[in-house]
Amino acid sequence: MDGAVEEARKLLTEATERVTSINEDDSIPVRASKKAGTKSKKQVRDEVLADHSQKLKDVHIKYGYTTGKWFVSLIFTPADAVDGVWSRLAVSVAQGPLSQTAVDVAKVATTPPNESSGQRVICVYMPNILDKEKVLEVMRILLENHGVNLSGVKSDLYTKIGLDSKHPSHLQSTIWKNTDFLKDSEIKELRGEYFAKLKEDQAAKTTNTAKEADKQHVPKPKMTVDEDPFGSESEDGQPIGKKPLKRPAEEDNKKPAKKAKPSLRK
Repeated sequence: MDGAVEEARKLLTEATERVTSINEDDSIPVRASKKAGTKSKKQVRDEVLADHSQKLKDVHIKYGYTTGKWFVSLIFTPADAVDGVWSRLAVSVAQGPLSQTAVDVAKVATTPPNESSGQRVICVYMPNILDKEKVLEVMRILLENHGVNLSGVKSDLYTKIGLDSKHPSHLQSTIWKNTDFLKDSEIKELRGEYFAKLKEDQAAKTTNTAKEADKQHVPKPKMTVDEDPFGSESEDGQPIGKKPLKRPAEEDNKKPAKKAKPSLRK
């Protein structure tokens, strides 16, 4: 892939020089004029950037250097929640929805321990980011099944030549933007559906937990003698440990005897 990197770097250098030249050329007006038939600096710049972006895409195809990744932005995710997001995506790649797509690798880059803030990002890799159909399939799953924020698709070649959003060439640092596939409204809707389902699942889980807790606190009815499987009887047929039932004969025998009248002695 050295040939691809070398050719891409030359195009990047050329684009940077052209953009710098346009910015410094006073003969190119800041505003376009239909009457004079002149283009603005921005229009001329955009033409150069569009031309070089296409040439860079051609380099990917020429050398078969098509690997790249979807950026999952964690900039709005609390630091203590990053592990959870990463864990769910990793499981998805290994044996979940993403395992059924072209995704083959996922990596996470977190803020260094000595930094209190910074951008955290997860990269979901694909072998061919120029295959728009497969890239869109991955995008939909990331939105529908994981509800994540996406920030475009970047090629490994762009990473290799150091093309980022702050590069002086002003070239787009990603091969694809989110809106190259879906409208912002569609993206918002898909993420909204994910969080709505998540909320429903959590509510159902809470309800089930409460029901189980109630079941554990319901007092069990006391068992009658006949229902007691552990009850045993004494020789006279009375359950041991229970107050014996009085029989009629027993009741007669237990009537108090009449006191004898004292005899009078002379």
